[in-house]
Amino acid sequence: MFELAPRGTEVSLANGINDDGKVAGTFSVGPEMALHACSRQNGKMTDLGTLAGQNTVAYAVNRAGRIVGGTNPANLEENGKQFGEADQPQHAFCCFNGEITDLNDLIDPASGWVLADARSVSAGKYVTGTGLHKGQAHAYLLKLPPAL
Repeated sequence: MFELAPRGTEVSLANGINDDGKVAGTFSVGPEMALHACSRQNGKMTDLGTLAGQNTVAYAVNRAGRIVGGTNPANLEENGKQFGEADQPQHAFCCFNGEITDLNDLIDPASGWVLADARSVSAGKYVTGTGLHKGQAHAYLLKLPPAL
C-alpha cells in the first residue's frame, strides 16, 4: 500500500494505472485546496501542474506513460455552474515526458469543438473524452500526433 500524495494532503485520488504500475490521479495543493494532476511510480510522486492556473484532474495513463485528464475550474458546482458554460472553460490535456499539452491546441479552432476532458488513452495514442461541439456535449475520439 502507498499514498498517492504526501501525508497531510486533504484530497488525493487515484484514477488510473498502467501495467508498469504508474498511477494517474489528483491531489490538493496549498491552503486554497487547488487540485493538481499527478502521477506516482516507483515510490515517487510527480506534480503534473495545471493548465492556465485551473484545477487539473488526471484520469488515465497508457503503457508509454502518457497521462490524460482535464481542467476543472474552481468552485464549478458550488457556484451553480454547469459543464460547458462559456465562463467556465474546461480543457482536455495530455502530459508526456513532463510536458502538459492542451489538446485543444491540436485541433482546428474553426471545427467548432472544445475538448473538455480526456478520460482514456490507448497504447496506440487514441484519446477519448467529452467535448463541446457548437455548444452541445459529445464524446470525441482523437489520435495524438507523433510528437506526443
